Amino acid sequence: MITKEETLKMSEFAKIKINDKEAERFTADINDILAFVDMIYEEEHENVEFCGLNNLKNCLREDIVKPSLENEQILSGTKYKDKGYFVLMKGV
Repeated sequence: MITKEETLKMSEFAKIKINDKEAERFTADINDILAFVDMIYEEEHENVEFCGLNNLKNCLREDIVKPSLENEQILSGTKYKDKGYFVLMKGV
């Protein structure tokens, strides 16, 4: 668990200005989060098989290569082109 002084020190590191009342509230919130994490760590996690999130199996699709437009066709809609590339204004 952390103290109010540690919360104030963390806010200095993060360059966030907080007052004493906010520090007390943040300290309580952080301690609640840390208590929850401790509760999770206390649960048995040895010999537990991970079954995925929401029992989803391979939720990513296969990559399918599709034909794309020709470079000339893409550049045909602009007058700002040079050597097969779009010409853009120089950024500062």
